[in-house]
Amino acid sequence: MKPLFKLPALLAWGLWLLFSSNSRAQVCDNLAMDFDGDGDYISLSTTGTPLTGDANFTAEAWFTIASPVTSCGSTFRRLITLAGNGSPSSRFELGECNGQLKLFWFNTNNNFIPGGVATISGPLGSDCHHLAVVRNGGLIEIFLDGVLTPIYSGAFTGMLNTNLFRIGSWGGGSVLNSDWQGTVDEVRLWSVPRTAAQIRDYKDCSLSGTSPGLWVNWTFDQGPLVIPGGNNAGSMATDMSGHGNNGTFSTGTDGFALSGATSNFVCNGCPVRYEFNISDQIALFPVSLSQICVGDKVHFCVTDNGAAVSVPSGATVLWESSDGGGPWVADPDMASYPTAINALCFPVQGGVITNPGCANAGNGYVDRKYRARIIKHSGSELCNYVTSERELRICCPPTCANLSIVPSIPAPWCEGDLVSLNVTLNPCDLWVVTGPNVTIDWVLINGSTVTPLPQYQNQVNFTGLQLLVGTNDLCLQASISNCSCPAITLKQCWDVDPMPMCGPIDIRANPPTPISPIPPSGPPYQYIICPGGYSILEMVDPTDFKNCTPVWQYHFDVPIGDPWKDLGSSNSTQNTNTLPQLDPSDPTHWPLGATRIYYRIECRPQSWPNSGCDPCYTNTVEIQLKPAPPSGIISGLTQFCKDGPYPTLTITPNSSGNWNYYWILNGIVQASGPGQTFTATKPGCYYVDINNGCQSTRVGPYCVEECIIVPIIRCPVDNPCACDGLPITLNGCDSYDTCTGTTLTYTWTWDSGTLVSVNGCTLVHIPDPAGTTYWLTVNNSLNPPCTGVSKQFFIKPCE
Repeated sequence: MKPLFKLPALLAWGLWLLFSSNSRAQVCDNLAMDFDGDGDYISLSTTGTPLTGDANFTAEAWFTIASPVTSCGSTFRRLITLAGNGSPSSRFELGECNGQLKLFWFNTNNNFIPGGVATISGPLGSDCHHLAVVRNGGLIEIFLDGVLTPIYSGAFTGMLNTNLFRIGSWGGGSVLNSDWQGTVDEVRLWSVPRTAAQIRDYKDCSLSGTSPGLWVNWTFDQGPLVIPGGNNAGSMATDMSGHGNNGTFSTGTDGFALSGATSNFVCNGCPVRYEFNISDQIALFPVSLSQICVGDKVHFCVTDNGAAVSVPSGATVLWESSDGGGPWVADPDMASYPTAINALCFPVQGGVITNPGCANAGNGYVDRKYRARIIKHSGSELCNYVTSERELRICCPPTCANLSIVPSIPAPWCEGDLVSLNVTLNPCDLWVVTGPNVTIDWVLINGSTVTPLPQYQNQVNFTGLQLLVGTNDLCLQASISNCSCPAITLKQCWDVDPMPMCGPIDIRANPPTPISPIPPSGPPYQYIICPGGYSILEMVDPTDFKNCTPVWQYHFDVPIGDPWKDLGSSNSTQNTNTLPQLDPSDPTHWPLGATRIYYRIECRPQSWPNSGCDPCYTNTVEIQLKPAPPSGIISGLTQFCKDGPYPTLTITPNSSGNWNYYWILNGIVQASGPGQTFTATKPGCYYVDINNGCQSTRVGPYCVEECIIVPIIRCPVDNPCACDGLPITLNGCDSYDTCTGTTLTYTWTWDSGTLVSVNGCTLVHIPDPAGTTYWLTVNNSLNPPCTGVSKQFFIKPCE
């Protein structure tokens, strides 16, 4: 085959290495006829054309042999037939047997080749070949693939008398193995003998315009009314020569050109001369691209036998495309791309190839076929070399989308939460939902761990996504990809707070503090303290506090519902510096009536106050104020005898065990202890200080008298000399008691022989001549009474 104008030899050799062995594109706009060998053929009466009688002619066709006939003799499978049905009749037939071209000649003088058939070529196989037969008077030339073949050299004399042109059968009735089995394409019948050069130069192109001598041009590319392999009943082989010589389909027993029949229009005629390929760069040939993303750069190149070709002089190049099986049109992208104008091998820069359908709903791509049409001008005749076609899927890139997640739970989330989400992906591109090549991959990103979610792949909405929140931040990610376009990624992330952890707090045990715990008799972490005192609280083990900021808090027992108030954070110890002071004006003085204060730590999560975690709380430490000691009264006897018994003083009411009682006389503590009684052995006014270890309440004074009786005897008044025989009067009425409010009783006793006593504060008595000893006993009214005994008083009368 003669190529168009080739590039320099060295470049052509290099390109051949790159472009060789390309697979051919599957096309359906280049149609052919497929014959099943069972009585199906195409007929045309040549009456009224220059191709009747004994005219010269040239007949051409591309063909394949499907199943060679093996029974060769006087019969063979006919491809091209010129026959006559008048008298005398004649036939000129070309076909095959055993895969070899055969010629049959029968002229008007009933002359024919001895044996009936002449062998023209060796076995042809199943490849596609071009066949041309030229009759010029007594000269018959047969060309196979543009090359003149050896022919039978016997007598080809005599006239032909033809008026019938057939493809696929002979001019007579049905004969076994006489009908063509294989494909036929580009059938041409000329009224002139074509030269070898014309045959070679034009066998690979489609003819259009005015071609002198061309009376039949059946390309079988008859437009959208013909469906390859479909129901094409009623169709004709349309003549493209402009003479209207359409061929008639004749059917055999299986219904030629009917739906389901084996003889019909088919895709893929014989290979075109010029190969077209697409790669992303020239170095990747012969690997052909099958898809790109809109705007990707590619490389277009047309080759002839593996070598890149340039545009022949005087020819023009039209780049055509067909979207989605639609009609071929001048490709708008290439038409506006200067580099593609009259070029056959060139780079297509990024951004040139477009797909207007990306803005619409649909598949998200278009399957676009490309080909180049090389139009060579020769006078009024146009030779259209159409390259092989390459289908390129031009995919739309996803542009944007957004995620809608319900419920919209604000971050950060909390470790351990179980969250159920309903997810909706809202793409900006309408085709994302319906595009068959769209992939939506969902993954869950947990820290550095990426977990695919295949159950939601390619879904734009789903419900009930269960997430068990760990300690790492979480992201839900969707990657939207389409064909070979770069994916876009959407991500919804949530910060995660680890769960706060708290330990216990307690009163600091070392150094000791002025706090006495109530336990074990009371609940734990409950203490009592003196007003104005202080202590130190501490975390028992600071390492127990994790994932949070510890904040010390306190509140009082009044008013009711007193809220927790912050003290400070970050310390493992905390002074109880809000305990009430003695000075009421101190700003840290407790509220009126408050008797208890409570402490705890609120350990706030890391993202407080916006965290999904709740704070954790320690135990509560309760510190009670020791209540002031109660007042009371002192009761007991207020008078006692000098030598006893001594009175017992008692404080009432009694709260035994909670207080210490200090009995004080003249500023000196006489006794102390938890008891509420005291035996007073000294007279005076007593005070009692009731002390709770913090403060004291004083009770008193309570005065106690010591009763001392002083007997006083005065000498006789009536007988001051105590004369013998005369009575004397002793007076004890001046005796007295040191206690107040008592009454005295008097008893006089004397010892003159026999003790005798009389009552009264005076005594009239005659002393014994030898003398009498008197003494006075005075008692008071106490019970038991106090007693005073005077000194003995001896009186001896004078003579």
